[in-house]
Amino acid sequence: KMRDGARFRWERLGFWSRRFAFSDEVGVELVAFEPTFGLLRRTGAVETHGEIGKMPELGLLVTLGWYVIMLIAADDEAAGAAVFC
Repeated sequence: KMRDGARFRWERLGFWSRRFAFSDEVGVELVAFEPTFGLLRRTGAVETHGEIGKMPELGLLVTLGWYVIMLIAADDEAAGAAVFC
């Protein structure tokens, strides 16, 4: 919840999908993330939708979104390493 009362929801866009997004309170997608992870490189794309380009929260949501995606990737790597030990 933001200082002005705005709320955003973080969600994976499909069970098998690597896409994630922040949506507003009524479910309108505002910022979508599509990570692309290679062996030595982590890249991806960010898409903005609607009025988010005019909102002051845009920078925070993009930074927070990529941070969460990096945490998920680290967890996936740790789980994969544990399987092979």
